[in-house]
Amino acid sequence: MDNKYERTRIIMGFGNKFSDVFSNEFWRKAEKLHTDNISGKYPLSLRWPQKCYVPEQVWLAFLVKEDVPIEIIDEVKYYFSTLAAWSSSLLTYRIDSKAFNFAYKNQFPDILPVSQIVNFINGACFFEMIDFNNVNGFFISLDYNMDDKLYILKVLLEKDNERIPLVVELGNWSLDEGIRKGLSREFDIQGNEMDSTVEYVISWVEPILKLILCFENNKLVINEIDNCKTRDFLRITKQSMGIKEYNVSCNK
Repeated sequence: MDNKYERTRIIMGFGNKFSDVFSNEFWRKAEKLHTDNISGKYPLSLRWPQKCYVPEQVWLAFLVKEDVPIEIIDEVKYYFSTLAAWSSSLLTYRIDSKAFNFAYKNQFPDILPVSQIVNFINGACFFEMIDFNNVNGFFISLDYNMDDKLYILKVLLEKDNERIPLVVELGNWSLDEGIRKGLSREFDIQGNEMDSTVEYVISWVEPILKLILCFENNKLVINEIDNCKTRDFLRITKQSMGIKEYNVSCNK
């Protein structure tokens, strides 16, 4: 694919939608948010850790500056802190039921293992779930709150042709508390709705974090897929988009 900005629009599910708003010129400016931060062009007080592609706070300010209508911002803002980050890394881990079930059996710590989560994600990745009924996978990225100086785990669950946002504020607290903090920051949820939403988010996020810990503890191994040696159309298409794929297996 010649145009990386076209690739980004496809990844974010825009296609021709919003093409007048999110033009190639828009994406060129957006890319500079990341590169200018890495190169140190911003004052220290306005920089963010390089493990975060671009914080949602910065994205929102940029979208407003570019005169993107508020109704479009409300519709797409979560995609910028997840899919836009992944469109830069294009890292994909293909996880089958054997690897998933192995990770799921592991105990999850009472306090979030922030350093291990941040170290593994390092920007963004996609967990492609193989043979998991209607679940395609999870886009996983790191957001960063520049006011409180902490990381936020952002996840987009692809399920039943939907993209469902999941969020965890990372810090020295439990997964339950981290989800409550993240949901309170992102959405207007309270009372019984908060409790049921937390249960739903835990049901998806805890297995993801168990997989990450297995990677970090060398209980799972990854092997790069050489798409150049395949005639499979999907593999060739992914190669043309620059997607880097790895098979995941249990460490013997």
